[in-house]
Amino acid sequence: WLVRVQNIVSTSYGEQLGFINLCETRWNSMQGCFASSLRVRTSLLQFVILYGNGDDFPQPLHVFGGSDFWRKLSAAEEVIRPFLTFPTSYNEMKTHSRMLWYHIAIYV
Repeated sequence: WLVRVQNIVSTSYGEQLGFINLCETRWNSMQGCFASSLRVRTSLLQFVILYGNGDDFPQPLHVFGGSDFWRKLSAAEEVIRPFLTFPTSYNEMKTHSRMLWYHIAIYV
């Protein structure tokens, strides 16, 4: 299925764009994974339109055809984007922790 998605992405954008894998322990990995998916949203929608009715199409991939998924993914990416430069020192961490709780309070 990944090859089919990559072909649609290449046709749509004129170049091959990669997907960033999620590494659950890193903010920048999570943001990169979300952002790379959002960049190729149109191609993923086309992918579901082209192949979604096939008997062998995996059920979990249908999520790419729904607007609710994209709305939530976009909101999640916006929440974690400020933390791409997560702190390396204790003082920076205290400041970023305050920012994190502020952002969580806004979106919850």
